[in-house]
Amino acid sequence: MTVLSHSIKSKLMCIFLCLGVISCGSSGGDNSETKKPVNGGETSSTSSVASNNVKVNLVFPTNLSNLGGVDHSQIQLYVETNDNFGEAVDVTVNDISLTVFNDLWRTDGELIYLQGLESPTLDINVTSEYGYTESSQFMIANNTAIMGGSIYAIDLFFDNVGSVIYAIDENKSALIEVNINSNNRREIYESENILEQKLVRGAFADSQIYLIEEGASLESPISLLTVDSSGVVIDQFNSTSPVNQPVSVFIDNSKELLSSENDLVAYILDGDANDSLSQWFLDGEYKGENYPLLVSTDESTGFSSNYVPSAAIKLGDSILLSRERSSSDGFSSGSLVEVNFAPKQNTYTAKANVFASIDNEYGRIQKPTAMALTHDKTTLYIADQDKIWSMDLTKDDKPFKLITSSSIIPQKLGNGPRLGSFITAIEVHPKYNILYVAAGAQGIIAIDVATGDRITVAK
Repeated sequence: MTVLSHSIKSKLMCIFLCLGVISCGSSGGDNSETKKPVNGGETSSTSSVASNNVKVNLVFPTNLSNLGGVDHSQIQLYVETNDNFGEAVDVTVNDISLTVFNDLWRTDGELIYLQGLESPTLDINVTSEYGYTESSQFMIANNTAIMGGSIYAIDLFFDNVGSVIYAIDENKSALIEVNINSNNRREIYESENILEQKLVRGAFADSQIYLIEEGASLESPISLLTVDSSGVVIDQFNSTSPVNQPVSVFIDNSKELLSSENDLVAYILDGDANDSLSQWFLDGEYKGENYPLLVSTDESTGFSSNYVPSAAIKLGDSILLSRERSSSDGFSSGSLVEVNFAPKQNTYTAKANVFASIDNEYGRIQKPTAMALTHDKTTLYIADQDKIWSMDLTKDDKPFKLITSSSIIPQKLGNGPRLGSFITAIEVHPKYNILYVAAGAQGIIAIDVATGDRITVAK
């Protein structure tokens, strides 16, 4: 972010960036001045502009992205004002009024024309309760998402703030930190010997990063590493019980799950085991040890060779699993299973129950390879090859609908870059209802869930 010294009576201020011009100004008064950025005029790139009175952050699309052919888009902004300027009561983009929703200003169903696809510009005006107006201009530097080298993203997760996204690059077996506003990248951690170890999954909790490395063979133990934001390894544990193919991991940061026994525990989904779930204790008496999580099942929920587990997330005090099932007609179908816990003497029981049908009148989700929950836990997003669906968890029958698709089957929905055929991770931004996707060779893609439009954040 570039911060300018500014007063309400200023008429015009300009800062010149390597990618275009961002300007801010306030109405009222006769004095004017032009000031340089506090960084001494160094070239930089940012998706926010600020004065002493108003800060505007471009949330979707970011000004450093690949629009993938999108020429009309909904716009989402974060606007912050100080007491002197007063509360923002009206925000317009290219003369179209925005609506505020959960601290986010956005177009309410109306699309903004992105003029000049090589470098679309957005003229933004913020008016306060006192009648002051500040103006700014954003330039979307199209095609800059490829700057900084390629990322073959197989997993992603955010820090607590949401300004940084961590991606696991399969080709490099490395953890890459990407600033989603500036597109600045740095490699935080890389496996020592990618022929013997491979970084496959990760998670963020308690300001620390947890990484899973698997060995070159099924006989090799997997490792769980705790690293800080600089990539320094704090702890490293080797598996004490077999985990063959870790396909999904999450941390019970709130310690809600009964099976966590009030400890910080990582849960790992094994894509190649009958006992698909295992838990890895990160603190407490059993720190560093991992155990299979014994779950009672029946014919409809059993873990067998007919079912391929693909993703696991925490749903309050239970665990939600997605699986793919092959059938004799050559078509696969997905299913969602919920693992619930109940106390029993000095321990607990775990039982799997069918959570929802995903092959019904609403559609057919064949390969549910990744899942993510909204912050209010009312909507579940499900990745399915090159499509993403949303499921309404507030209704008993849990209806679902397609929200974006780069496939003609059942239909294309939303504009922008292709999702690719095998999405391995999706994540909702910590503050905003924007979905981020680890799409392999397609890199990191952000999705406006209201329109289905997609932009490439890093590739």
